[in-house]
Amino acid sequence: MKSNRMNSWNTLKKVFFTLCFCMSTLSLFAQGGTVTGTVTDETGGPLPGANVIIKGTKTGVVTDANGKFSINAASTDVLQVSSVGYTTQDIEVGDQRSFEVSLSEGQQIEEVVVTALGVTREAKALGYSVSTIQSKEITKVGTSNFGTALYGKAAGVRVVSPPGGAASGVSFTIRGLSSLNGNTQPLIVFNGVPIRSGNNEGESMTGSFSSFRGNGIRSNGLVDINPEDIETLTILKGAAASAMYGSEGANGVVLITSKQAKQSGVTVDVNATFEANFVAYMPQIQSEYGPGLYSVSQGEVELAVGGFREVTYKGTNYQMPYYNTNVSFGPRYDGRPILYFDGSVRPYEAQTTNPWHELYETGFDQIYNIAVNHIGDKSSTRFSYTTLLEKPNGLTGNYGKHNFNLIGNVKLSERLSFDYSGNYIVQKFKNRVGAHTGAYDSFSNLFGSMTDISTMKQRYKSSVGYKTPDSWADRSLTPDENFAINPGPMRWVRDYLWGVYENENYENSNRLITSVAPKY
Repeated sequence: MKSNRMNSWNTLKKVFFTLCFCMSTLSLFAQGGTVTGTVTDETGGPLPGANVIIKGTKTGVVTDANGKFSINAASTDVLQVSSVGYTTQDIEVGDQRSFEVSLSEGQQIEEVVVTALGVTREAKALGYSVSTIQSKEITKVGTSNFGTALYGKAAGVRVVSPPGGAASGVSFTIRGLSSLNGNTQPLIVFNGVPIRSGNNEGESMTGSFSSFRGNGIRSNGLVDINPEDIETLTILKGAAASAMYGSEGANGVVLITSKQAKQSGVTVDVNATFEANFVAYMPQIQSEYGPGLYSVSQGEVELAVGGFREVTYKGTNYQMPYYNTNVSFGPRYDGRPILYFDGSVRPYEAQTTNPWHELYETGFDQIYNIAVNHIGDKSSTRFSYTTLLEKPNGLTGNYGKHNFNLIGNVKLSERLSFDYSGNYIVQKFKNRVGAHTGAYDSFSNLFGSMTDISTMKQRYKSSVGYKTPDSWADRSLTPDENFAINPGPMRWVRDYLWGVYENENYENSNRLITSVAPKY
């Protein structure tokens, strides 16, 4: 019995050791060993610095100066071989321990940029800093203003736009460059043609807006360019970059090239963009104290009655704070009845904490673009039309822009061809926002919590169409409609409302940019 048990035990031990041996052999086989190889290009030359990585892991090596590598890999692994500018190649290890890998060149090996006069250079061959922005980076946000589409797109470029919507100008500064004459704008070159980027002071204008005339930055050459027509935008930075353009490029150069037809035959592209614009932030207004002067600036009468004074309106005496000021250091609100500027009697308390919502509205932008492309045997043509319709955040006005763009190439012979381009921009403005906001664009304490702009909207003019006088005693064709007292800083609101509702202004701007470039 004992002998049988020993035989069974010996048999189990043999089976156990056999299984362990097989498992260890399989494990060693799966682990494999050292794999060596050489990576070359299509010409057979070695590729130093190529990456050889076990796919799906972070384990890898880099080829040496002779393109050779050595890595530990199992037979079940896959080696991923890659190099900048070449097509990545996957290799199954299997039982093979040595490999010869040849990588083919990829589609885009080097970044090519446009420098001066349409000359293309490899980016790494330039001795100065260059930033290139592709069209998809400019148009994917759907902004109505090309200048503001550049926000955050290039290092060292600062873009500032005033609150004028798509029609306002854009300040564009490269790497903090400044000038003694006040001009810090870079040179804009569109399809090889330098264009003016300053304010359009020569625009045709009609109408009058009194003291607000000319306030704000008008559109400039940078804003006039249609984002939908841009293929690439290259920013040349530094003195070395601008030297080829002379003194005109002292503040840097922005090179813009238009899209061209790319597919054979006829193709049509259609785009539409809709955008709503809201006012994001407004100043906070305190609602504890009313209008009035500092105590040290008050007279004996005001001091005696705690900052109030008495006025007589149509034979009746009223108490009221010293209202004819744009500061809010008057008495604390206590609810007592006072005479308001429109002749009504109101409790002495805050009328509003946000007067700004009466002076802004929600703005809307609509952009429609259609482009027709054609490539024939000896010519290529792209024509596009874009229209921008904008209702700004101001109380009145609108803006419309029509952009016509034609670009193409004609091949006259094997050696002679010429490129041509034309860009015609028509802009029409009604009550440009920047020209009418002089009453409140600086927020210089013009408004307080006693301000009631909705009432002023109803009372800024009389029933016979004249601006309402400041006080009851002023001469007027409608004396009963005069203000009961001097409205103080509310006069600015009245003048602003009179300007935007009664004194409309119109501007027309036309710009033509053309070029013809023969090539032999």
